[in-house]
Amino acid sequence: MIMIEPRTDRLSGRGELEMKLLEDLNPSQVEAVTHVDGPLLVIAGAGTGKTRVITRRIAYMIHEGIAPWNILAITFTKKAAGEMKERVAQLGVATGAWVSTFHSMCVQMLRPFADLVGLRASFTIYDADDQKKLYKQILQGQREFDEKDLSLVMSVISRAKNELVSPSLLEERGENPAFVGIYRAYQAALRKANAMDFDDLLYYVAKLLLENEDYRRHWTDRFRYVLVDEYQDTNHAQYVIVRELAKERGNVCATGDPDQAIYTWRGADIRNILDFEHDFPNAKVVKLERNYRSTKTILRAASEMIRNNTERKERELYTDKVETEPIKLLVCRDDEEEAEHIAAEVLRLQEDGVELRDMAVFYRTNAQSRVFEKVFSGHRIPYVLIGAVGFYERKEVKDILAYLRVLVNDSDNVSLARILNVPPRGIGNTSISRLETWAEAHGTSLLTAVREAETIQGMPARAKQSLREFLSLLDQLRTFTQKPVADLVEATIKNTRYVEMLEASGKPEDMDRIDNLEELQRAAAIYDAANPERGLAGFLEDITLLSDVDKYDENANAVPLMTLHCAKGLEFRVVFLSGLVDGLLPHYNSMETQAEIEEERRLCYVGMTRAKEKLYLTYPLERSFWGASRCSGPSRFLSEIPPDTITPGRRVTRVRRTSRRWNVDGDDEDEADRSGRHPGERGAAGAEPPQTDARARTPSRSRQVSGFSPGERVNHNTFGPGRVVQLEGSGEQAKAIVRFDDGYERKLMLKYANLTKI
Repeated sequence: MIMIEPRTDRLSGRGELEMKLLEDLNPSQVEAVTHVDGPLLVIAGAGTGKTRVITRRIAYMIHEGIAPWNILAITFTKKAAGEMKERVAQLGVATGAWVSTFHSMCVQMLRPFADLVGLRASFTIYDADDQKKLYKQILQGQREFDEKDLSLVMSVISRAKNELVSPSLLEERGENPAFVGIYRAYQAALRKANAMDFDDLLYYVAKLLLENEDYRRHWTDRFRYVLVDEYQDTNHAQYVIVRELAKERGNVCATGDPDQAIYTWRGADIRNILDFEHDFPNAKVVKLERNYRSTKTILRAASEMIRNNTERKERELYTDKVETEPIKLLVCRDDEEEAEHIAAEVLRLQEDGVELRDMAVFYRTNAQSRVFEKVFSGHRIPYVLIGAVGFYERKEVKDILAYLRVLVNDSDNVSLARILNVPPRGIGNTSISRLETWAEAHGTSLLTAVREAETIQGMPARAKQSLREFLSLLDQLRTFTQKPVADLVEATIKNTRYVEMLEASGKPEDMDRIDNLEELQRAAAIYDAANPERGLAGFLEDITLLSDVDKYDENANAVPLMTLHCAKGLEFRVVFLSGLVDGLLPHYNSMETQAEIEEERRLCYVGMTRAKEKLYLTYPLERSFWGASRCSGPSRFLSEIPPDTITPGRRVTRVRRTSRRWNVDGDDEDEADRSGRHPGERGAAGAEPPQTDARARTPSRSRQVSGFSPGERVNHNTFGPGRVVQLEGSGEQAKAIVRFDDGYERKLMLKYANLTKI
């Protein structure tokens, strides 16, 4: 039973500040802002002013007499959290509300209570690269799995943590014993390193809220009002955290949009938002339907398409913006010509006064960025790649950060192993292996082994001397740990002689690395100015928890290139949504079930609704796929867009719509037949997405399907070796999900795939 805590400290009447907080809001927004007590679900359609509502709501609650420190607002990116804090401060109310991302919040909720989960408060947060290194060490001792199975192993264990499934519970459920053993070994290795990964942050907070009454009481007394943004993107662990923090008083406000739920692949559950009224029976529901972003044409096109989904909450988005030109459809010969036409439009729009930063190119997969990078570089169009190797993932930056992490957490074996011989100091791999073996045998940290190197049998004299010098270096750097972080970064770069190593190489790229180290020091100085009390641990924490979008500089005058997953939460004057073919959007790995197709449709919807003024939909008639050329039928989502909202681009002479799909006639007679298809080689067998040509769906022959079992190693003529993850169907409809050694998981029809057992 959810109890609503009564409040008697509500200010009466509407004063000048209150009127200021509400004056430019529409009626639905006012309703959402002023409903303070009790559960509230805000269904916020794309571009309907959700961030404004959340920030005004926080300010209104403080104005109404609620103590700022009793308010918790959770969002998904540091950028969004920072924007909310800034907006609240500008509204003229007392600040102090806790506005944070889920992961940052969990770090703060765990450090004072780290002993409850067997760690020290100085625990390190391992990023994906650190995790891989730790997993590789564990897999070396496994017979059933090896490094080729790394992605599969990491995925299974990550999903288990998101579902709050411990190794013991995983074992009870009958999971592969090898997985269970790896899970246990991985958690033990993290504990030994006094470290957590991203999933642990959510896992441990959720578990403590469920199982430790003192812990739960501490935080529910602190956070009496909980606001959570992008609720449709929460996974089970995040759902439990919100539920446990709010269930006693019921003062929870969830905002989100089921039509923008696009993270099922990382554990998000759309049912969390769809079932909110079931979880909180007294919930008030407010729908924000007035769109302030897009033109009527763009909004109608996107709305008609998304209506084909069943898992959603119906609403009618509308806008008062004036009507403008239709959406442009560009159909090109291949993906390179597609990039060329987009580049040409970018240059034309730039001449018309549109800034490069106000245009964006979206695609379904990171692999599609290659051709855009090539073409944009050839035309000298500045661009920024969102989701690529970020600044803090560069080798030289990670090396210096590894030194800092060891200073904070002397049990961080992964960071220590990274820097023992960086820059080179005569400590070879054999010596490092001896140190790791000694540490494992004695149940202690790698740093302890370094300190005991003099006693380790077989350790070369030169290595011993180098290890003594290394320990002396760490002692020198520790004297800077109480100083500003920028001073410590400078001392680390100088005392390790890292720049001298780069200068001695004579390689041009190493000069860029020196520039990156200077940038790291500047970043530390900016952090010091903004966070004078947080120190080194806070600096490392912020860096580790940055998302791809957080690293995006919106002021850089360059065209952002990004996947549709990165695009959510952003907006641009002009959007190019590329690769609209079946097999890419929807992706061929997500075309087997209705739920998968609906999520792909939501991805398309997210991309379309980022556009404010102009939207281009583009697709190639032929595209490269694993070194072969293949025909590409237009995305099924195009047929769901009202034809009167689309006009052909300069390459297309006519677009017509049948009852089932768009058909495109090109201006070159030999380029495409009237069904929109183009000659080309067929792609890899078994992975071909559904064809629009009925003849392509008819197999030339049928053959007996060989038997396979989950866990078996197999080989595919195109994709190479992999491991069977799951089997579906039977007979001629039998399918196998295979995790290939390139890291990708593919669903294959067995009668076409020609899989062989290894």
